[in-house]
Amino acid sequence: MKQRSFLKKLHLNDKEIRCFWDRLDGETFVDMAKEYQEGNVKKEKSAPDLYRKRYQRLMKKIGNKKEKVFDIMTRDSHLFQNHALSDN
Repeated sequence: MKQRSFLKKLHLNDKEIRCFWDRLDGETFVDMAKEYQEGNVKKEKSAPDLYRKRYQRLMKKIGNKKEKVFDIMTRDSHLFQNHALSDN
């Protein structure tokens, strides 16, 4: 998977990549907290904050490459849409 390897090159770990994809899919931090319930979270109320902070860290790692990341993430969807439109 081209996108995952690019995110790895930006030094994102597996949890950050999963958080990135979840946000891209429209999940909220509360949704992520309910879905994953990581064991190192002391209080249930602080769980969404864990994902919020994780997302902020990964966005800092992406930094000035945001346009490149967006381009890679949307490239396949544009191809899929164009292919789907031509397949009547």
